[in-house]
Amino acid sequence: MKKKIQLATITAAITLVFSTTAFAAGWEQTESGAWSYVDEDGNKVTGAWKGLEDGRYYFDDKGYLETDTLVDFGGDLYYVDEEGRMVTNVWKKAMSIDDEKTIDWYYFGSNGKAYKGSDSAARPRDVGGQKYIFDEDGHMLYGWVNADGTQQDDNGPGGLDDPWKEGVYYCGTEDDGHVHIGWYKEGGRWFYFKSAGRKAANEKLTIKNEKGEAESYRFDKNGVRITNTMVSKNVVVNMGDEDDEDEASDIDNTRTRTNTYYYGKDGITLKSQWINTVPTATQNEADNADGIKRWFYADSNGRLVTNRVKEIDGKWYCFDESGIMRSGLLVLEKGKYAYTLHNPNADDDITASREILEEVVDNGERVVYFDPVSGARVSGKVKIELDDGTYDFLFDDAGNAVTGVKKDHLYYAGILMKNYNDEDGKLHEYTVNGKAYTVNNSGKLQKKKK
Repeated sequence: MKKKIQLATITAAITLVFSTTAFAAGWEQTESGAWSYVDEDGNKVTGAWKGLEDGRYYFDDKGYLETDTLVDFGGDLYYVDEEGRMVTNVWKKAMSIDDEKTIDWYYFGSNGKAYKGSDSAARPRDVGGQKYIFDEDGHMLYGWVNADGTQQDDNGPGGLDDPWKEGVYYCGTEDDGHVHIGWYKEGGRWFYFKSAGRKAANEKLTIKNEKGEAESYRFDKNGVRITNTMVSKNVVVNMGDEDDEDEASDIDNTRTRTNTYYYGKDGITLKSQWINTVPTATQNEADNADGIKRWFYADSNGRLVTNRVKEIDGKWYCFDESGIMRSGLLVLEKGKYAYTLHNPNADDDITASREILEEVVDNGERVVYFDPVSGARVSGKVKIELDDGTYDFLFDDAGNAVTGVKKDHLYYAGILMKNYNDEDGKLHEYTVNGKAYTVNNSGKLQKKKK
């Protein structure tokens, strides 16, 4: 009886031992060399990540360790290295899961997930002090990328003949890819990318040069820097304050003004300097069609001087409403250019006779002379060839054609009233402003005999 009790006790103890023994978790290797991991319950880890002391590992649906490859898990992309560990904060160039012919760059963040973009908008991401753009599958984009995150170069899904037209960001080459900031030249065209990486387009931009000096540039609708071109823009200004500009205003005392700027060969807005170029068709259609160059002047703000007489370097010049410098005998109205009365140079080819000039003055119009060569306003004595001959003129300090008596000589519409036929010993009578005068052949006043 005692033996039976002892035997039963031993059997129960053995049963208890086997029922409470745990399996030793660890690595297993198959004959083919594939690795698996067995957990504490004796089961292989399958289709999941396993965190161990030296990293995180991924095992496929059959329980085999994945190595040196992309892992698509839970809608996110990861990468495991040659030993199967998840990588973090690192770039990897890998074969696409969806297309084995495509090899792309990916970046895996601190949680191991690949950076991904949106399928509707480009979203630059910071990596190591640079910005990069990724598509919705995690591929690093390069070349030109448009606003919705589509790659625009020949190798991308949105390839175009001129990718720079639709492209908003420029992301370098296939093995670079960072979002470009600052100036970039392609095919002879210059572009500028602002601090967020977007291309400057259809706008005026002030950019500092290497010396820290601010310079103004303008970019067309495709982002190309404009050069050797005039650009006009309508602005609203307060009456009496020509330097105040607003895009819109509800104030009653405002008017619309057209500001025109000239961008030189380097694309910089020219300031405080003369410009010799062909006018736009809006400024002068005939000159534009014939390719005739005219002189303009840009003020200290870069705006072309228009519709006024302006002092430049101590001399006075006349500009019409388009900014073209006008010269010759001009008619001014309220101090502004009205029309050219006489300028026989090759560009204007406008001529007048003495009779026409006198009619203009009789009508009360103001005649001012600007040198046909330099364009500067003339004061004092000068000879001018009109249609019917060459005459001696006198202009006052404001450039006005003198009418009346100056230093015992008679002038009418600026012309010295003398005998231009060089006849000797003859006196001539003229009526100026309703008063009769007698002058000799040289135009000097003669006293009437008592």
